[in-house]
Amino acid sequence: ESFFKQFEPLEREMVMANEMAEESAEFSREVENNMTRSAGKSFTKEGVKAMAKAAAKEALEKYAQEGGKFLLKNFRKKVLWNMFQKILY
Repeated sequence: ESFFKQFEPLEREMVMANEMAEESAEFSREVENNMTRSAGKSFTKEGVKAMAKAAAKEALEKYAQEGGKFLLKNFRKKVLWNMFQKILY
């Protein structure tokens, strides 16, 4: 039974390009507002890539544990939140 469960279609959320642009702009504004609190930290491209991979892995593991529906929008928010926490703390 669990073997066939992995082949069930995922529910996908349709996202319009303008919604993604608005969400990205909003996130950028929030990051800019918080930038002064973490101004002493600097990041290399490799470091950011590693941080993004770790945040994505963490988010996937959490979804696997919870067993809920996997929605791209929620996953994206969780990855960004994980990265945000690592930057600030």
